[in-house]
Amino acid sequence: MKYLACVLLLFSFGCSQVFQTIKGEPKYGPDTLLSVLDQLQDSAIDANNRKELSESSTRMIVTFVVSSAKLVKASSTTTNYKVLIGAQLQQLRTDLPVVDAQKYSATFNLLDKILSQR
Repeated sequence: MKYLACVLLLFSFGCSQVFQTIKGEPKYGPDTLLSVLDQLQDSAIDANNRKELSESSTRMIVTFVVSSAKLVKASSTTTNYKVLIGAQLQQLRTDLPVVDAQKYSATFNLLDKILSQR
């Protein structure tokens, strides 16, 4: 749980592109998405090193992050990547053991929020 708190704390300081929409809601850019993905990967690797996350769960998370980052970088002029990453995130939630998915639920919910914005 400590590493999840660290991820969220780092995210709050590391947001590079947060804008306001007309309704006054935060609007996240691709750089913010990449930052959250990077922090998710670092957190999973650190948890694995501390034996708090299994090798297979760590691989699933790292694979998700790498493929998502490639999609964002390849589609920097469109938002089509959001749908694909959202589908991959749902698959990751399904594939991870319940206890591991719960550890990262706050980060997954943040990713959902970023990906749901148009």
